[in-house]
Amino acid sequence: MVATGGLGAGKTALLTTTRELAARRGCTVLAARGSYLERELPFGLVSRLFVCVRPGEEVQHLPRIAAALGQSDTLAEPGPVTLPELPVLHRALARMAAERPVAIVVDDAQWADQPSLQWLSTLPHRIEHLPVFALAGSGAGEGCKMNREIADALFVQLRTVEIHLTKVYRKLGIDGRDQLAPALRLVG
Repeated sequence: MVATGGLGAGKTALLTTTRELAARRGCTVLAARGSYLERELPFGLVSRLFVCVRPGEEVQHLPRIAAALGQSDTLAEPGPVTLPELPVLHRALARMAAERPVAIVVDDAQWADQPSLQWLSTLPHRIEHLPVFALAGSGAGEGCKMNREIADALFVQLRTVEIHLTKVYRKLGIDGRDQLAPALRLVG
């Protein structure tokens, strides 16, 4: 799910509350903030999310993922995401979710690097049957995205964004983004 809004709209407060609530409920919380200065660093956001995660052995054969997960002393090389890279991250997440529920919370997603955004965009299909919840906040102005822009940035169809938002809203018993913050306050 992506929460969007202007400066001072409460996105960071929403994300902070979500992180705290998830931790109180016993979830493993993976949290990170997009960084304008690292938006060209492949898997920079992923590296901050997975900072305390021990990856599987397959990482050694994928230099950019090894670098992102702290298993290499070299920086990740720029370039498009390769087919084997994303499943390795999905398996690491699935291993964590097998132990206990996982909450992924990303603030300032508008500044995330493209490979990390591509990984995040694949999560709705990968976590559907796992105890994993993902929430990202994206600021207004430069980088602010509505559903169409989110779909374009994540290389998915607009309908995909709408379907996944609808599922999240249904699970929370709400009708739209404007009801999200109050719904999360009630849960806490």
